[in-house]
Amino acid sequence: MRTQVYCSLAVLLASLCYCNLAISGEPGDIFAEWTINAIAGEVVPVDIDASITFSGEDRLLAKAGCNNLVSRFIMDENRLELAMVMSTQMMCEDAIMAQERNLAEALQSIHSFSVEGNSLVIMDEAGNEILSASR
Repeated sequence: MRTQVYCSLAVLLASLCYCNLAISGEPGDIFAEWTINAIAGEVVPVDIDASITFSGEDRLLAKAGCNNLVSRFIMDENRLELAMVMSTQMMCEDAIMAQERNLAEALQSIHSFSVEGNSLVIMDEAGNEILSASR
């Protein structure tokens, strides 16, 4: 229980610090806030606030309606490697919790990405699309 509280506090603090980071939004550039359209082939309902943000500070912040997920990442051209993904631990509606589980699983299998204009596609190691987003 104590570890869960410490992890939740660490994620919350990282999220608060994250808000002040500079993010560019040039076309073809991953460093932006993206609206998630689909996770693992499932369309995200329009009423769920789902987004993923990559900062120039190698930090990722994602959400799918309720909790924040944060991680650090390493990028080499179009290849991405994430550190451990941490999440806040709030309870939400079942549909939102299911969407967040899908997002957390997708983040764990990130391998590469492609940006074309205002569209972002994230793929797993086999090249399967695991997340699509737009800005």
